[in-house]
Amino acid sequence: MAPSLDSIGPLVRTVADACLIDDALLGRAPAFKESEHKRARLVIPSGIMLDGLEAGVAAAFEATAGILAQRGFAIEHRAVPVLDLTHYLFATFGTLVGIEAADVHRALLDSPELARVDARIVQRLRSGQAIPAPNRQALRDNRPRLIAAMTAALAPDEALLFPTVPMAAPPIAALEADPAWFAQCNARVLRNTMIGSYLDMPVLALPCGTDGSGLPVGMSLAMATGRDDALLALGLAIEGALAA
Repeated sequence: MAPSLDSIGPLVRTVADACLIDDALLGRAPAFKESEHKRARLVIPSGIMLDGLEAGVAAAFEATAGILAQRGFAIEHRAVPVLDLTHYLFATFGTLVGIEAADVHRALLDSPELARVDARIVQRLRSGQAIPAPNRQALRDNRPRLIAAMTAALAPDEALLFPTVPMAAPPIAALEADPAWFAQCNARVLRNTMIGSYLDMPVLALPCGTDGSGLPVGMSLAMATGRDDALLALGLAIEGALAA
């Protein structure tokens, strides 16, 4: 879909399983990861990553953050401007994934085979295809600078903690009946994850309870680029604390 953004994101039952897969992908023997979590700080970023949360998502996330604080994790609420700046970049110029997806599927967009593709996917590809060259260049040129800014915004022992998506899963029937609602929900659920991907952040998505209707809610734990091992170690500690 997007060569500069795509990476393997395994679905696993535990963080330990994610560690095993990571070691296998790197071609190294499994290594035990242990985090001195009392020296780590979880930063809950104000601004875009918390914007427009459904009440049930906000409640589940806040409850889980409270449990982590009770169990010894240092938690700080603060602004991380690079996250909001990245969102502004997308709103102004479009998205890198939209550009690259349209480029990857350029031949398909000019082929009769396009009639076999879901109309909502076609619309997304056409939108990416329509992004003008100056916007494309701005998205590519700003990425290294924003990745560097994200690295500078977090100390080596800090990780971001935020809701993975701002809403619970919506009913399928309503999405199928209303293309505009589908597009709105699609953009909303991708918002936080797209920011992390553009900033080259390793991220763990962990369960953090359910909303008032019993639908699952997830929270994301993210660190600056290249901090994969530290993130997995911290994820093990958080998973263990929540299971205690």
